[in-house]
Amino acid sequence: MALSSEVKVGLFTILGASVLTTTAVVLGGNPFASKKQHFYTVISNVRGVAERTQVRASGVQVGEVTSVEILQDGAKINFSVDGNLKIPKGSFLEIKSRGILGDVFIEIVRNQAGVGNMSSGEFMPRNPESNDIEALMTNLNNIARDIKKITGSLSNVLGTKEGENSVKNILDNIEGVSADLRDITSSQKTNIKEAIKGIRDSAVRISNLIERNDSKVDQIISDLKTFSSELRNISTPENREKIENIIANVDEATASIKRMASKIEKGEGTIGQLIAKDETADEVKATLKSIQDVVKPISQLKLTMMDRAEFRVANAQTGDKFTNEFDLMFSTRPDRYYLLGITNVSYGRQVDTTTATTTTNGNTTTTTTQKNTNENVSNLRYNLQISQRIGFMGLRVGMFASSGGFATDFFVFKDRLVGSIEFSQFGGSPTPSDTQYGSKGPFNIKAFTNVFITPNIFLTAGVDGLVLYDKPFPFVGAGLSITDEDIKGLLGVAALAK
Repeated sequence: MALSSEVKVGLFTILGASVLTTTAVVLGGNPFASKKQHFYTVISNVRGVAERTQVRASGVQVGEVTSVEILQDGAKINFSVDGNLKIPKGSFLEIKSRGILGDVFIEIVRNQAGVGNMSSGEFMPRNPESNDIEALMTNLNNIARDIKKITGSLSNVLGTKEGENSVKNILDNIEGVSADLRDITSSQKTNIKEAIKGIRDSAVRISNLIERNDSKVDQIISDLKTFSSELRNISTPENREKIENIIANVDEATASIKRMASKIEKGEGTIGQLIAKDETADEVKATLKSIQDVVKPISQLKLTMMDRAEFRVANAQTGDKFTNEFDLMFSTRPDRYYLLGITNVSYGRQVDTTTATTTTNGNTTTTTTQKNTNENVSNLRYNLQISQRIGFMGLRVGMFASSGGFATDFFVFKDRLVGSIEFSQFGGSPTPSDTQYGSKGPFNIKAFTNVFITPNIFLTAGVDGLVLYDKPFPFVGAGLSITDEDIKGLLGVAALAK
């Protein structure tokens, strides 16, 4: 017996909900137990630390920064870590950079000699002696300035008459040292003879070693003969001119490099000015900061996958009771995201008309029936939206189920409860013209609330079809929200299991 469409949809929904619930439990663990530890620190300069900056321990990400608060004399950084992580008392923080672009993270340096573990909510100090790439660049800049001063001092010393006299004195001293060495060798003839005897003994040992390895030495000499023969073959009259040209080119290139180095040393040309001017380092820093500002939003891109299933409890036809929506949200910062999704609405269907034509020819009557398809409205629709959040309220504009519209979202209880009102389908489009729910209104309103019972699982309830139909559709449902960090965690669990 073939299964009806309603039974297939129901089985598919039950199977999908089971898979999503299992995945959420693996990712989130016990939904009624706390999985995070919360700590904070206070520093004078955050140096690029922002919300969602990674927190690591032993090089492994264990949490992220939840918020940064501005204080009168610095900033307070609140962060959370995995609930199973043991942090001994006496541990401290270090703010480190991952590259020259300045992407930073917080490293927890655990005190292995600490007695007992820190509790959630405690203050964790920062190590004031920690160094990073910014300090290294500052030190390199100071070293470059010192080298420049040294070369300038040498030029001032050796380029004057006093410098020439100093060099002459140095040579005189060398002659004196050589005379002293001659006197020393005269008085140490016995020791020198013993040293020569030791060298002779070493030569005898080397000779014996060569005798024991005659075959290997012969092979080396043979290889040298072969190499010299091949080199002689290459050095033909035809190739000599090429070799001479190569040597001449090398000499010319060397002379050019010398001239270029001289100009650079004098501060001539672009490279010379780049090296000679002190403000060059400041310009390089400004350029790197500009590059960092461009790259930083890309490095902080966050992906969230959300799937929501709805069941209409009243006023819907049998085949229109279940709907499902899957969305991808791309966020470059906490207050803005871009949404791309797909949904199967319950009012899409094909509208057909049948025309009958009767023809009479004498005693014969012929009836011709013709079926026409006027419009074919698919259940499958797409979502394409951009969202901007201001405080507890957010605004979304774009396409809602293949229809232009806008929506308002409200976030309360630390985003655990989200209420939304969506306005779309202005003029009733794209609902079929002969909808079975009566005449269409000027637009549609969908109002609903999502309640997150865990960071990944939420329940939803609301009403759809307000204004558009005389009898709107109240609905209930559930959904699953998974971020890229959850996917990384799931892959890590799978790797450990393997």
